[in-house]
Amino acid sequence: MSGSAKITSTDAVENFRLSLIKFNDNASRALMAVDEQTKRALHWFEHEAPTEWNMRIRKCHEEVARARASLETAMAKKVGDFRPSCAEEKKALMAAQRKLADSQQMLETIRLWTIRIRQACDDYRGGVMGLRTTLDVRIPDTVAMLSRTVRALDAYTEREREKVDSSSAPKPSVTPEPESKP
Repeated sequence: MSGSAKITSTDAVENFRLSLIKFNDNASRALMAVDEQTKRALHWFEHEAPTEWNMRIRKCHEEVARARASLETAMAKKVGDFRPSCAEEKKALMAAQRKLADSQQMLETIRLWTIRIRQACDDYRGGVMGLRTTLDVRIPDTVAMLSRTVRALDAYTEREREKVDSSSAPKPSVTPEPESKP
């Protein structure tokens, strides 16, 4: 068994190092994109949706107040002994009250989903923490180690090449050549 390794090229190690760098870049960008989408979704549930539905609830309260006033006005109208049925006004009031209840229910649903989504976001962040550590620390350390390895292997192959070159070169002879006589 020979005391030296038969290394002819470090291309495979270098290609792996470059692939690792590319993977790290792609994975980091993907995580940033998911983080951004998660933040946007959470912001919508925590701020935009409640604002929107609170505004709708205010409008529904106004519709209920208008419908109630319209019903009271219609009930106050009396023609002789005839009192109007006010069926349309009652239907309008019931529809406005139903719309108000639906809007309030939607706001409550958003509140419950906000809690669930916040928990899911926290779970996601905890779940990718190991991947983040790998991308931020372990892969850069590995890339640096591979760079050192490539440099060391290149230096080794150069030394081995020099040994081979020096051992195959013709050796000068130590015996003097006989002088020729004139």
